[in-house]
Amino acid sequence: MANRSSIDDSVDDEQPLEFDMYALKDITIKCLKKQECISVKKLGEGCFNKVYVLTMDDGFECVARLALPYFPRYKTESEVATMQLVRERTSIRVPEVYAWSADATNPIGAEYILMEKIPGVPLDDTWRSMSFEDKEHIVRQIIDIVLQLFNINYDKIGGIYQDKDGAYYVGPIINDLFFMDERANMDLDRGPWTTSSDYLKGLIRSEIQYLNTHYKSALDGQDDSIDEDDLDDIRDTLSVSAEFEDLIPYFCPDKTTPERFCLHHGDLNKGNIMVEGTKVSGIIDWESSGVCPAWFIAQYPEVIVGRGKDVEESDADKWDSPEEFREFFEDTKLRRLFRSEMAKRDPEFVKLMDEGAKTRKFESKAIFLRDFPRHAKRWKDCLTNGSDGWEKDPTATID
Repeated sequence: MANRSSIDDSVDDEQPLEFDMYALKDITIKCLKKQECISVKKLGEGCFNKVYVLTMDDGFECVARLALPYFPRYKTESEVATMQLVRERTSIRVPEVYAWSADATNPIGAEYILMEKIPGVPLDDTWRSMSFEDKEHIVRQIIDIVLQLFNINYDKIGGIYQDKDGAYYVGPIINDLFFMDERANMDLDRGPWTTSSDYLKGLIRSEIQYLNTHYKSALDGQDDSIDEDDLDDIRDTLSVSAEFEDLIPYFCPDKTTPERFCLHHGDLNKGNIMVEGTKVSGIIDWESSGVCPAWFIAQYPEVIVGRGKDVEESDADKWDSPEEFREFFEDTKLRRLFRSEMAKRDPEFVKLMDEGAKTRKFESKAIFLRDFPRHAKRWKDCLTNGSDGWEKDPTATID
């Protein structure tokens, strides 16, 4: 029965993943209580998964998301728990999970989630052809989605999980900064954390630990395959990273100040927002979600960030491309709409947009300490020479 199904693998494999397609179809048929799976089509793949659409003999479709072996167990468990939590506590439509396994030794041979196929198309497919009024309507719906998640609060930073009794709790964070490359096999501090300060320390220390481990032989002079200039960059990065930790108190509340940690999707771009016409029909791809500091969440969602440059209507004549100007100007107006509507619905969110800007910038600099030439040397100069007013105000040079 299952072996009569057709498999359309028309999307090229970017990363190999060995699994048993027939076992996948068999499990799906049994789970959904169907007679036959007549086709399997690859929908796409990302850095951490491959996604297939399975069609049953009665036309019913479901999605199979197979995890690549980067975040063993944690990513799948957290993604399933988060979707279940959102379904229970909000009106946001997310895929219903039919079956899942976070054990790659299952018959399929890979961690998987079988889930509902949300109706509609990705917003990315229709955004350019939408009128500005329709885009405004979409943004208002996104505001509602962001605020529903913003109002789900926990006392720790990290990923969402469920215990054996079904209770939700915050555990290790799901973030590639803590799992990519050799990090997945390293004993890093992945949380959960009870303060923003501890989270930032974990972020910085994990990078120091990774660099010291990954480049140990080169730093010890036992590996000459790495260019000396690159080694200098690594040494600068290690030096700056250690000193970066001392700056955390300037950007985070002290431990006596209560902090707010909220649920966050993590990747609210046009590809993960499903629409039917101008109605948001659902949100997909919850693998990067978790509980984050409110100062981090309180910013423009990726769908309207654009290229981040505000322009005015009077600037039109300065642009060579009217179409490019229109896109920038629309993004500007949509960001202003987001801010003004947020101010009416949740003034605290807008307050944090402003007050959290320096901390968000500091976090981004801490993350990109890995980008040695562009950041490490500049920050080391600031630290050692007190340039740009660093000694008077460490936050001054963070822009």
